[in-house]
Amino acid sequence: MAVCCVLMFPADVVLAGHPFHATSAELEWNAKSQWFEVALKLPGLVIEDELSRLHQRRVNLETTADGEQLLQEYVTSRFLMTDRDHAACEIRWVGMEVEVRDVWAYFEIRPQGAVVNEQPASTSTGGGFEKPTAEGTAALPFRELKVSCRLLETRVGQVNMVTLRAGTQRASLHLAAEQWERAVEFGAANEKLLRGWSVERR
Repeated sequence: MAVCCVLMFPADVVLAGHPFHATSAELEWNAKSQWFEVALKLPGLVIEDELSRLHQRRVNLETTADGEQLLQEYVTSRFLMTDRDHAACEIRWVGMEVEVRDVWAYFEIRPQGAVVNEQPASTSTGGGFEKPTAEGTAALPFRELKVSCRLLETRVGQVNMVTLRAGTQRASLHLAAEQWERAVEFGAANEKLLRGWSVERR
């Protein structure tokens, strides 16, 4: 219940004397390409301040020449996915989209070593992905996935929300300073068992 209440506040609200920052990532499994398609939303001013701090110069993602490259390097070094058989992951950058308050980062991710289609199965529109087709709803080929999301970890009160979807299967992770990594197990597709996903475990 506490988490639900927190999520109702915008990213720049001050709670208990500290600023509250949140990112949210939606991961959609594409069975044809064997990659997760990721849409990541970051608070615009906060991520620009973070990039500026790291690179010791002012970064504006709309006007800085290498702004997208800096964002790509930042995101792909702090958003990782592994499974029981692969200790590393591969990421394919798609693009970014800058809005008034938020910045969207689009990329694809999978545990390193998984069988994949070398060509992206989806095309981007405005930096994002097309709506997945029925081919993308097949069950995942992994028994367990571990997601690590250390975005904006230096910010007090930072919360990173991650939602994974594969057809009718769904898992939601709440990642914060107490724990930036979570593992999710899944077994036989069973609508009565959390839509095929088990409870998050530490």
